[in-house]
Amino acid sequence: MRIKAIAVSASLLFLAGCGYSTPGCSDADTISLVKEIAYNEIAAQAGGEVADSVSFEVSAIRTRDHNESADSYECAANLEITGDGGTESGPIEYTVESTDSGDEFYVEVFGL
Repeated sequence: MRIKAIAVSASLLFLAGCGYSTPGCSDADTISLVKEIAYNEIAAQAGGEVADSVSFEVSAIRTRDHNESADSYECAANLEITGDGGTESGPIEYTVESTDSGDEFYVEVFGL
């Protein structure tokens, strides 16, 4: 399976509470959304049956930048896709940022 470079976005509704801040690069909600975006991109490129037959892991997560005033993150990691044919791994980059209202955050993935 070949991984095509493309930017894909998705958001996750997050209830704002006291002391809410944008989830970081390694946060479970962020990683879950990165995997969901990867699944959706594989499904769009190769079909739902292919996407359903593979699993995704995000490893070697690195925070490249944290903009404190905007409370946003630039991240890098390896995306491992495992299926019947074995495991393929490739670098990805992603950003995490909150909406101005602070009740949602967006993850944008590059390198899928």
